[in-house]
Amino acid sequence: MSDNQEYFNQIKQECINECKTHSLKEVAEGMFATEEVADLFLKQEKEDEAYSFIIDLIGKYFTREAGGKIYIPGSGTGGLARRIMDDYPKMTVIQIDSSPKMSEANKKASKNYKNTDILQGDILNLKQSPKSVSAIISYGVMRYIPEDKRNNLVSSWALALVKNGIVIVGEGIAKDVIDGISSQGYASEKLFERDAKLFRNSLFYTLLKRYHSDNKFRGIVNGEASDNNLSFADVLNKIAGYAHGKIYVKVLQK
Repeated sequence: MSDNQEYFNQIKQECINECKTHSLKEVAEGMFATEEVADLFLKQEKEDEAYSFIIDLIGKYFTREAGGKIYIPGSGTGGLARRIMDDYPKMTVIQIDSSPKMSEANKKASKNYKNTDILQGDILNLKQSPKSVSAIISYGVMRYIPEDKRNNLVSSWALALVKNGIVIVGEGIAKDVIDGISSQGYASEKLFERDAKLFRNSLFYTLLKRYHSDNKFRGIVNGEASDNNLSFADVLNKIAGYAHGKIYVKVLQK
């Protein structure tokens, strides 16, 4: 990509500025606009190191033999849920996402898992029975929730938890979002952080939009793809790259 690197860097910066305005649902629908791009996304998310961090934190509170129910609002394509089910096979995992395309991709990828329910709906409105959930895990979702609704949502989750149950709320890079989460309704809170490599979903989506709307950019991307025996989506992913930064997680315990 050396011949076009300066041009790609310019486009990348423009897209970084633009992607701050996108909603979670818009990003989700864009990521699954075509089967080719959806498959790439599913492949790339496996390399996102945030999931390993979340799994490690769960292990501080539950043994591998633990049963119970885990609720994952904003579950996306289910990558985190599948990692949890692999490590905690006796747990039942309830997943919900607002995007129909994300939910359908999740069902396809999770077809061999029996201990999960995959729902499509608004995470702000779904209610769980009181004292019925062992853990609620939200990663990369809070930044898309209106700031004035975040703490009410997190506080409401406390009602669904069993005694000593936990809520895990995490974000890549966006420490301000995690710092703003209140522990109201919980007995304790702990903050964890770790350096990690993170897949840039919103940037990838914004580059995809640019690809479809900008003839010059599309032509150069297609040329780069042809010269290197890649798909156009592979080239977009190379432009986006990974973010190297910290994952911030707050664990609230009832």
